Amino acid sequence: MAVTFFTILQSVCCSFIGIQNNANRKRDFESGKFWHFFAVGIIFVVVFVVAFVTWPQFGYYPAPIT
Repeated sequence: MAVTFFTILQSVCCSFIGIQNNANRKRDFESGKFWHFFAVGIIFVVVFVVAFVTWPQFGYYPAPIT
């Protein structure tokens, strides 16, 4: 099976939260290129950090529990 952009994105997201299964991991290592996963992973982390840092600036604050 060919590794597409969406399968790379799915693999990076699943591995980021720790739910990647063994079959997908084997598929990624056998037919995927390291640099594709590396680039998508770096982009994913940068987007996550930027969103985490800028989120309070947009005025979203959860309601306090009363």
